[in-house]
Parts: sequence; C-alpha cells; structure tokens
Amino acid sequence: MKLLKELAILFLLCMVGEVLSYFLPFSIPGSVIGLFLLLALLFSGKLGADPLALTENFFLTNMPLFFIPSICSLITIISVIGDVLAAVLFICIVTTVITFFVTAYVVKLVSKLQNNLPSKTVQEEN
Repeated sequence: MKLLKELAILFLLCMVGEVLSYFLPFSIPGSVIGLFLLLALLFSGKLGADPLALTENFFLTNMPLFFIPSICSLITIISVIGDVLAAVLFICIVTTVITFFVTAYVVKLVSKLQNNLPSKTVQEEN
C-alpha cells in the first residue's frame, strides 16, 4: 500500500507538471516541471525524510525491464542503424571521454574551492 501511495505522489506531480506546461507561455516539458516540483517538495520538507524509498528501490531493481522496448525497437530498424553505426559509436565514445574529463575537472575545481574557504568550527559559530 505504501508503494501505491508513493507512486500516486509521483504521478500526481507529473500530472501537475503537465497541466502547468500546457498553460505556461513558454515550452518546458511537463515531466521536467514535475521533477522540479518534487525537488521543491523535498527541499521544503513537505514530503518528509526519504518519502519515496520503496518506489526508488522498485524502479532501480526493475530498471533493465524498462530498456526492453527500446532495444526491441532498435532491433527492428537495425538495417537503418547499420549505415551509421560507426559514427554513432564514435560519438558515444568521444562524448563519454569528454564527460569523464569535464567531471574530473569540475570535481578538482570544487575541491580546490572548498579547501580555500575558511573552515568554521563550532566554537567560532557560538
């Protein structure tokens, strides 16, 4: 029953996001608005601590099942993909390497910035 309640919360936020997306004068996908609404509720503390734990575990455990339709559709158009497969693989590898190095640089930069900040102890705050 708790899983159903958590799923209802997620679907409600998605539906509210879709409605807001329909009425907004600019184009933002409803799913993105729903995620921002969920983020706002989590940061505000309205949902409490770890409110979607069962749903998170359910989706993470069953994640491979969600890829089956995509893989089946790729298999049906393999002849089309075959012509550009080398280019797609090249792009995937290059972007993965770029993402790796950018992430490493950002982590290094943030670490350096955190080390330069003056650290406050409990005694200094009081």
